[in-house]
Amino acid sequence: MSKENASLLGGRYRLVRELGRGGMACVYLARDETLQRDVAVKLLPPAVLDEGAAKRLEREARLAAAIHHPNAVVVYDFGADGGRPYLVSEYVEGTTLAGLADRGLGRFAESAALLLQPVASALGAAHARGVVHRDVKPANVLVSTDGQVKLADFGIAIAKAATSRLTGEGLLTGSLPYLAPERIDGREAEPPADVFSLGVSLYELASGALPFGGDSPAAMAAAVLAGRCRPLAIACPTAPPSIAALCHRCLSSDLAVRPRDGAELAALLAAVLAEEGIAEPAAELQRYLRAPEAYERALGIRQGRRCADQARAASSRGDLIAAAQFASRAATYQPGLEVAELVTPPRRRGRWGVALALGALAAVGAGGAWSVHRRRLEPRRLEPIAGAPPAPAPDSSKRPAVSLPLPVAEVRPRALARRSHGGRGPLAGEQGGEFPPAHVSLRTEPWAQVFVDGQSVGYTPTVRELTLPPGRHLLRLVNPYHPIREAPLTLGPGQSLDLDYALGAEAGAN
Repeated sequence: MSKENASLLGGRYRLVRELGRGGMACVYLARDETLQRDVAVKLLPPAVLDEGAAKRLEREARLAAAIHHPNAVVVYDFGADGGRPYLVSEYVEGTTLAGLADRGLGRFAESAALLLQPVASALGAAHARGVVHRDVKPANVLVSTDGQVKLADFGIAIAKAATSRLTGEGLLTGSLPYLAPERIDGREAEPPADVFSLGVSLYELASGALPFGGDSPAAMAAAVLAGRCRPLAIACPTAPPSIAALCHRCLSSDLAVRPRDGAELAALLAAVLAEEGIAEPAAELQRYLRAPEAYERALGIRQGRRCADQARAASSRGDLIAAAQFASRAATYQPGLEVAELVTPPRRRGRWGVALALGALAAVGAGGAWSVHRRRLEPRRLEPIAGAPPAPAPDSSKRPAVSLPLPVAEVRPRALARRSHGGRGPLAGEQGGEFPPAHVSLRTEPWAQVFVDGQSVGYTPTVRELTLPPGRHLLRLVNPYHPIREAPLTLGPGQSLDLDYALGAEAGAN
């Protein structure tokens, strides 16, 4: 047992075990012997013990103690023992939003917004007190086992009314991937900087990637300053337009575009969640935190059905572009769903209505309306598939068309007893016989709709494993932002094959 554990800290707190360690402090689980409760104690190690560090810890205690909100960690006490300052706060047993993300949770934009809405509310309380957090990120959001989400670590927070600077002139504080462009540019932190950080967190939870990439810190900072952000609709195909638009508002370099503070962002998140059928975020969050995996499975099914119903409704009133948007989202929620079946034009439109519906599907894909895709796309020429009718000659008088995969009925693929949805069962076909099936591990960058022998089996990254009968197959990857990729596969009994495709690269550069 260490010397720190041998006696009571401040005559009151018995250190139990270390919870975490950073460059400036160690955090311990401790027992408050006076009130008989577990607490978290942040203690400065001797290596960083100086007057400046002690003042920063005291400032953190004062700023955090001034914020009274159910979604902010409560500070109980501040003191010093043997010249070593310490801060005592509530102990939140559980994990962090970063820990949830590591488990593959928060993968829908709706669930990411659901988790971050109370964080925005806590930021609103801080901003109302003149406090800017300056280090908002998933690792600083605690998720308790009893269903609470709490913003923590006000270690580098700053009060706008502060008259002294404790971080040093020109010193950039915070975590680079979450820093707002004005802070990288050397300007003082304002509430919109926290809004930007929360926007990065929303993007990261929903897509599994950061919005601004770079091979080095300098490259990442340049991407943030230049606003080079990959659209959330591409990184997360299921992202509703309302949530994607709000996320990109938060990520704007124009402070006038961003929500002005946490309170406004919390209200906007609640509004977009209600628009997506989640009218009671607090109750939904409790259900989510009780069983995250089960909740997200149910959410995918629920939202997929909702989008399918919206697609049919839009189709029935003749709005085929909107129908295609909803249908494409429904298919990403529910891999294997036949998108074309949801976009059925009114009977009076006849052949022209069907052509318009297929054109809408091609233009929208899984990312948005035609206006998003008007850049020139030059898919490589595909060899005709056996049994498919000849493709019509292009009409140069019309706008360019995005290639649409051939309908299943026209391709006439081999008989397949069932489809593979992420490796959940073999494709038992004519070629398989009694031989063991082959297994294909598939990765694409970015996402793609996957067709095997003309049949859609879903979207990557949801589809990661394919179980196929031995023999010859045709793999087709479709993303409306990139040329279509095709790969003939010849698989032996029991064979395992790893495929990794970069759709934006030249053919053959996999």
